[in-house]
Amino acid sequence: MKHHLNYSKKDPNYMLLGKIFKIIGSRKAKTVIASKGVKNVNMMILSFKIVFTAIFFIKTIEFVLKELKRDNKLKKFFEISDVFQICSSNFRIFIKI
Repeated sequence: MKHHLNYSKKDPNYMLLGKIFKIIGSRKAKTVIASKGVKNVNMMILSFKIVFTAIFFIKTIEFVLKELKRDNKLKKFFEISDVFQICSSNFRIFIKI
């Protein structure tokens, strides 16, 4: 049985992920990503966040995507407003897995 990714502001794991997400989402990081020829910078940043979360909690990308669709607090932490933004088929095409 897999445990859910229950978001809590006080959890040290999520505090560290939050710091990583701030760096990934910074203006400088967006500029570097765009300079490498990425057309959809926001989708790339979201992809980084999903991959880092999967690695950090030793879960699969599909599991992280299901949890994002399920948990509103987690969506807010990832700064996602629309569930369709994280459709797994689009994500797979974007990161080419």
